[in-house]
Amino acid sequence: MSIVVAPNPDYVIEIEAYLTNGEPKLLPVEYYSVEWRSFADEVITSRPKGLASALIDSRTVRSSSGVDFHLRQILSDHLDGAEKAEISLAYRRIKGEMSDTTLKNINAKMSAVHAELHDGLIGLSMDQTSRTSWESSIMPHVDEIPFAMTGQGQQAAIKIALAMNRTAKSTNIVMIEEPENHLSHTSLNKLVGRIKELSGEHQQLFITTHSSFVLNRLGLDALLLVSGGRHTRLGALDPNTVAYFEKLPGYDTLRMALADKVVLVEGPSDEILFERFYVDMFGHRPIEDGIDVVSMRGLSLARCLELCAALDKPVAATRDNDGEDPTSLSDGLTAWLTEDRRRLFIGAVEMGTTLEPQLISQNDEGLLRSVLGISDRATLGTWMSNNKTEAAIRIAKSAETVTAPLYFQEAAKFIHDA
Repeated sequence: MSIVVAPNPDYVIEIEAYLTNGEPKLLPVEYYSVEWRSFADEVITSRPKGLASALIDSRTVRSSSGVDFHLRQILSDHLDGAEKAEISLAYRRIKGEMSDTTLKNINAKMSAVHAELHDGLIGLSMDQTSRTSWESSIMPHVDEIPFAMTGQGQQAAIKIALAMNRTAKSTNIVMIEEPENHLSHTSLNKLVGRIKELSGEHQQLFITTHSSFVLNRLGLDALLLVSGGRHTRLGALDPNTVAYFEKLPGYDTLRMALADKVVLVEGPSDEILFERFYVDMFGHRPIEDGIDVVSMRGLSLARCLELCAALDKPVAATRDNDGEDPTSLSDGLTAWLTEDRRRLFIGAVEMGTTLEPQLISQNDEGLLRSVLGISDRATLGTWMSNNKTEAAIRIAKSAETVTAPLYFQEAAKFIHDA
């Protein structure tokens, strides 16, 4: 085994220029190369080059390593080896000059003080080791503001973007931890766009997130859900469904992905009332049983069911009949419905076309007027239809028990036992 340190032939001109410039006191190690060979006379590298990874954690934006990371990015993109060596040597020369000027008188004083205690002279000198390299002494700036003093959201976005750009051609695996941290909605939108732009086809990109926006924009088909020693991948989703949620990134798909069981309802009033009826039936909220009640807010029921089916989630979906035969409303959804895992519950047409008439048909009118706080002069059905959310809130807060529509009762029992 051998280690050979010798002048690098690539820097012959730089070495000659340095040596002819007076009497150098510093060895220009930047212009030397180190070759380490094994007993088999093969060059030994510091690490295998077959697989490289980059971990980008936006939460540690104020660490010194985060600053160093940006410096390495800037250097790799804009400086070649000769320029880096020149800067390093100039930086060490400045530290050497300081030892010969500012510290000279101090060293003379210290040598006199300690002469009787030591055989050698004690003095101060600037550290020339790699621990104080020029990279660790230079701070990147953003619009003339030191990087460490910029906002955390700005730091996170720059850190991720520069890191991915640096590793685009040299790293096989890129891991990003919660890119949404400290960012506004607009800034996060820009950052996600940059992530998509910078991710190369030859890279494998892993992102952990608590943001449905990030999940939807980067593609639901790439979601890998890991739970209880099992994993589920959504690669089988219809590309049109993936594009659908990508165009609506604000929808909380992550709730469906992480819930143990899901109840899909049409709107806010349905969500509020289902929660209250579930409490009346079982004595506690659905979330305590791992059941998340999700309002579709006008989204396609088929899209939501397709996502839940890909995740193999137990689902109880409810919807209004709107005066149509409930059987015909479920015809286009049969591909994602199963008797024991995912079922659709629709109110009978004779009981009313929407949730409000269904409630009226199932309860005493006087009780509903008392709970809602409306007089006999107001038409009950009209008032409830015109004030859907307010009516749901008043029923949810009421100390009196209102009977749930039959299809809500059936949905609650199904998802509770699923």
